[in-house]
Amino acid sequence: MTDPSPPGELPSERIVRLSGGSYGGKGEGILRIDTVIAGSGLGGLFEDLAIAMPKTLLIGTDSFDSFLESNGIREAALASRDYAGLRRMFVTKPLPHALETSLDGFLSDEGSPLIVRSSSLLEDSVDLPFSGVYESYVIPNSHPDRTKRLGQLLDAIRLVYASLFSDDAVAYRDAVGCVHADEKMAVVIQELVGTHRASWFYPRLSGTAQSYNYYPVSYAKPEDGLCVAALGLGAWVVDGGASFRFCPKYPQMNATSPDLAGEGSQYRFLALASGRPEPDFLSGQNAALEELELSEAEGSGVLDYIVSTWDRDDCRLVPGTTSSGSRILDLAPILKYQALPLASAISAVLDAFTAEEGGPVEIEYAQDRDPGTGAETLFLLQVKPLHSASVGSTTEISDDMAGSGFIYSDKSMGHGTKDGITDIIWLDPARFNRAETIPMASELTEFNRSAGELGRHYLLIGPGRFGSRDPWLGVPVTFSNIAWARVIVETEIPGFSVDFSFGSHFLHNITGTNAGYMAIPSGGPSFVDWDWLRGLPRERTGKNAVWSKVERPLTIVMDGKNGRAVVGKP
Repeated sequence: MTDPSPPGELPSERIVRLSGGSYGGKGEGILRIDTVIAGSGLGGLFEDLAIAMPKTLLIGTDSFDSFLESNGIREAALASRDYAGLRRMFVTKPLPHALETSLDGFLSDEGSPLIVRSSSLLEDSVDLPFSGVYESYVIPNSHPDRTKRLGQLLDAIRLVYASLFSDDAVAYRDAVGCVHADEKMAVVIQELVGTHRASWFYPRLSGTAQSYNYYPVSYAKPEDGLCVAALGLGAWVVDGGASFRFCPKYPQMNATSPDLAGEGSQYRFLALASGRPEPDFLSGQNAALEELELSEAEGSGVLDYIVSTWDRDDCRLVPGTTSSGSRILDLAPILKYQALPLASAISAVLDAFTAEEGGPVEIEYAQDRDPGTGAETLFLLQVKPLHSASVGSTTEISDDMAGSGFIYSDKSMGHGTKDGITDIIWLDPARFNRAETIPMASELTEFNRSAGELGRHYLLIGPGRFGSRDPWLGVPVTFSNIAWARVIVETEIPGFSVDFSFGSHFLHNITGTNAGYMAIPSGGPSFVDWDWLRGLPRERTGKNAVWSKVERPLTIVMDGKNGRAVVGKP
C-alpha cells in the first residue's frame, strides 16, 4: 500500500498514513517516536534489547469530517445525550469509500491482533491530556473470513469516532471550557504487542514511564523518573490496576514500600481472548479482553523474567519461578539480575525524548519478542508531554499553616489557591469497606450530579485510589462521575494501604482540568483531621458517602514546586 507522505518526507517502514487533516495528539506523538528512533540510534543501543515501535496506520481527521458530513450526523451527534443509542447509530453508517478500500488492503497483509486507538486534536496536549477519555478497541483479527475482520475494524473506527461524544468526553470538555464542535478525531491502528500464550495474547510487560517523578523515594531525585510495569496489556496500568513501580536510574532500589510487596502486588492481568473471533464491540471497548488470574500465565515461561516466589520456610523472596509458593511481580530477574537491560533502555528513551521535547515526558511501552525478528524488544507506543511537571513560582506554606490545617499533604500536585469551596464530599474511614467500593461509586456519582445542578465545586476525600479499574484498590469512578470536584484527596487508612494514582489516566485528567490532588500516606507528616470533619454540619448522608458544608470557604493552598498542600480550617 502506498504511503501518502508529504512531498520531500521519506515514508517510514513502520508507519502508513491515510487521508488528510491532522493526525491528532497521539498520532503526532507516534510520528515523533519514529523520528527519534531513526535519528538517535536508540534501536541498536542495547545488544540484548531492541527498541522499536509497532507497525502503525494513521487515519487523519479529514476522514472523521467526511464520515459525519456524508451521513448528515454531525448536529445529531453534538446534541445527543443518549450515548448508547449514538453508538448503535454510528455503526450503521458507512465510512468514506476510499478509506474502506485502503483498510481492506491493509488487512490483506496483516494477520496480527490490532488495537484501534483514539487520537483527537486535543489529546495528549501539554495542558489538556484527555487521557483515557476517548475509547480504544482491541481486535483479534483472527476470523477466517477476511470480510468479517474488515467489518470489525470498520466498526472499531466508527466507535472511536462515537466516543468523541461520550458522557465522559462531554464532561471533560465542559470542565476545561473547550468548544465541543472544535474537537475532531483521528485514529491510530497498531499491531498489538504480545505473544499467543495458551488461549490468550498478551505482552510480557507493559506500562508507562515518566522522566519526572513527583514523589521520589530514598536518594532518587525527581528527574530520575518513574516507571510503572505490569504483566499483560497496558490498559491495566493506565486504568489504575495494581502494578510494580521502580526508578529506571536506580532499578535495584525499591520504589514501593516493602510491606506492600504482597498486598500491593499484581494478582490479575489483562489479555486478548484469542479464541473469541467475533467480539461484540457494542458491549464496550473491553469486548475482546479478559481479566485473568496471575496463575493463568504459569507454565508459559513469561513469569520467569518478572516474578519472585515467596519462600515460606525462609520468609524471603526468591527471584524466578524455580520454587513453589506465592508469585510476587517485582521484576527482580530483570532489574536485579539483568536478565534484560530494561531499566537502562527506558532511561535512554526518557533522556532522548526529554531532549527532543524540551521538557518532561511520559511514554507508554510494551515489552516482548518481536514476531518478525525474534529479538527481545521494547516497543514504544506513545509519547506525550508530562503535565504540570514544574511550576515557576512558589506558594509559601509555613509549618504553622500546615500543622493547624484540616488537611496537610507533602505529596501533592497542583499550584496556587483554590477559592470558593464550601462543600466536602467524603468517605468515612471508620465505615469504609473495600468490598463496597462499587456502591460508593454510585453514591459519589449522585452527589456529583447534585453538586453540578447547584453549581457548587467540592473537595473530595476517600481511602485508596480513586478511578481504579480494580475495586479492591479504591473507588472505581470515572472522570465524569466526579467532574465537579476541584481537589481530590486520596488517603491511606489502617489495614488499607495501596499505591496512589500516579501515572494513571484518571490522575492525568484530574490535574489536566487544574484540579488539585493530594496523597495522604500513613506514617508521615501528612494528615486529615477526621474528628474535625465528622463534627461539621451535614447536607446529605448516604450509606457510604457524606456531604458536609462549611459556612465560609476553605483556604486551600498548593505549592506545586515543592509538592506541599494544605486545606485550612475556616
